[in-house]
Amino acid sequence: NSQPTILICILVSLVFISLAGPSWKQKPTPVIQAGDDAVIILDLSLSMLATDVSPDRLTKAKQKLQDLLNYRKEGNTALIVFSGDAHVVTPLTDDIQTILANMKALDPFIMPVIGSRPDKAIQLAMDLFSQANSQNPRVIIMTDGIEADQSKSILSSLNDYPTPITFSILAIGT
Repeated sequence: NSQPTILICILVSLVFISLAGPSWKQKPTPVIQAGDDAVIILDLSLSMLATDVSPDRLTKAKQKLQDLLNYRKEGNTALIVFSGDAHVVTPLTDDIQTILANMKALDPFIMPVIGSRPDKAIQLAMDLFSQANSQNPRVIIMTDGIEADQSKSILSSLNDYPTPITFSILAIGT
C-alpha cells in the first residue's frame, strides 16, 4: 500500500527536478573596462574670467570639457580643479553624467585660495592614479598658463609614477 505512494512521490520529484534544471546557459561575463584612467584638470584661477575669447576663458574651457566628456565612452574619468590650491571634484568614475552635473557649479569664486597652482592639481592626479593602481594613466589640463618653475615640479611628479603618463595641455586664451 505504501509502495505506490512512494513511487508516485519519487516520480513527482523527478518531474520537478527535470523541469527545474540543470540549465546550460552561458553566464554573462562582466565587461572589461579599458584601463584608460583620465584625470581632467580645470583651471579656476581668476585669469580664466578674461574675455579675450568669447564669452570668457572659463566658459570656453567648460564647453571643451563637456565635448571631451561626451567623447569618452570607456575608462574612468576624474575632475580636479585648481586655483591657489587644488580639489578633487569627482574621483575616478565611469559615470560621466556626475561630472557633467558638477561642472555647472564650477566658478573661480568658489575656490578658497586665490592663485594658480597647477602643480598641486597634478599631485592630486598622481594620488588618484596610485589609489586606482592605474596602468594607462592620462592627464589633460585645461589652463591659460603654467609658470616655468611649476612645470619643473609637474614634470617631476609625472616622472615619479611607475608607468608612463600621457600628458596633454589644452591652452585656453590668446
